[in-house]
Formats: sequence, C-alpha cells, structure tokens
Amino acid sequence: MKNENYPLNFLKGGKLVYNNWVYDKVIKEGHYEVQDLSNNGDWLHKRDQTVWLAPDVTLNDIFLFLARDPEICDIVFCNCYVKQFIRAWGRIAVSDIPTNHSYDPDKIEYLELYWAPDLFTYEGKTILSGVSRADFHGIGFELKEDQFDGDWKTYSKGDRIRWGLDFTAIKEMLDLPIRLNSEFKIIEEWNTGKEISELKTFVDCNRDFTFHEVVEGIMWELSFYGSDEERMEKKDEVMAIKAEIDAGTAELIEVNHDDLSIEP
Repeated sequence: MKNENYPLNFLKGGKLVYNNWVYDKVIKEGHYEVQDLSNNGDWLHKRDQTVWLAPDVTLNDIFLFLARDPEICDIVFCNCYVKQFIRAWGRIAVSDIPTNHSYDPDKIEYLELYWAPDLFTYEGKTILSGVSRADFHGIGFELKEDQFDGDWKTYSKGDRIRWGLDFTAIKEMLDLPIRLNSEFKIIEEWNTGKEISELKTFVDCNRDFTFHEVVEGIMWELSFYGSDEERMEKKDEVMAIKAEIDAGTAELIEVNHDDLSIEP
C-alpha cells in the first residue's frame, strides 16, 4: 500500500519509502520509483518532507524505525531520550503487549498527532505558539453511553475522550494505530471572557506533517517526564499523593510567608 500524493510513506514494519518522480526523456513519460530510506541514515535529508502513514502503522513501528539508527535518532530528535526508550522497548516481551482493543469507555482506541496553535497576548504583543511541534495524545472509543462523575455528566454518548499519555507505559501503547489529524485552526484568545463556542476562528485549514514532525511529536510527548522508567516512577509518586488525598491523610504544609522572598 502506498500514497503517491506524499513524497514520503511510512509503512508497517517501520519502513520509510520515498516516492521519487522519474521522467523518461525517450518515451516522454514519467513515473514514480519507490526508494527505501529506512536504513543507514538514508532518511536524514528527506525527513523534512511531508509523510503519509499507512492505516496499519502502530507505535511499535516507530520504535522499529528508531532502533535501526539509535545514535543518529538520539541526536536528530534531541531531548527525547530516544536511546533510553529504545532500550526499554527492547526489554518488552511480545507476549506482554496488549492486542485486545475491543470497546472500553476507559481505554484508548488509537493515538493521534495533531496541531494546537494558540494565540496569547502579553504586554500588548500577541504571540502564536503551538506551531513548532505537533502534539500527541490518545483518542478513546466512541462512547456508547453517557459518562458520569457522581451526578455530573462528564461526557455524552458519541463523544471520544482525549487521553493524556504522561503515565501510560509504552508497552500498553505499542499495538495502537497512529493517526495524523491535519486540522489546523487559529481561534480567538480563550481569555477574552467569551464562551468557547463564541470565539472567532481566524484560520481554518489543513497542515500536513513532515516525517521529522511525526517522530519528534511522538517522542517529545512520551519523554515529558524523562525515560520510560522515570515516567513510571513519577506516576507512582503522583498516585501515592492522590491516594493520601482521597484517604484524607495527606499532610498539610504550613508556609511561613516571612521566609518567602520575591526577586525584583
């Protein structure tokens, strides 16, 4: 399976191919020749071109690709703990990777890369953020029933819950498919006092992803709290604090305001 509308195609097995247009002067016709860029850093000088992901591509395919050139990938996708994640991935047994993805309102159906541009005005200057790196999260199953927290309805039937991935072990996500959401909207600042539904839309278009943006967006989000081991340690720490709060045993810290100072 391939898509010639994009220069790069990322396929099952962590394979990256380039659709190279070749023109034959003799017969005066052109055609695409597929070049495999998966190995030996051949992808480096093409990584800034837009990419299409095959529907069956999963997070595991990203790691299959990274594991071929760990040193190069660790440098190119800097501050993403690439080598540490590859080592953690290599220790995961195939039998430990969940493959049953039947409907569950509290589970992720697929992983999604998306754009989240945001306008913010500070000291009279408006800044556009969220355009240099794609965001990455989980998308839940389409709900078959309303969801409640006590008497409060949190989600309606037909909604999809957006899940953060901060404390999800990579083995739980390896078999999940990855989707690219190219929707790119710039809307009015959220702090105007208006309801979200009343905010103006200034730009409504699509923005494709380069291969570099795909890999960096994924690995940046996964490594927010460091390596996979550090992420799980942070999860245990946060869950322990939550358990203390729920049980009413969390200690209150008394702050002496005389000890606080604010630098000018």
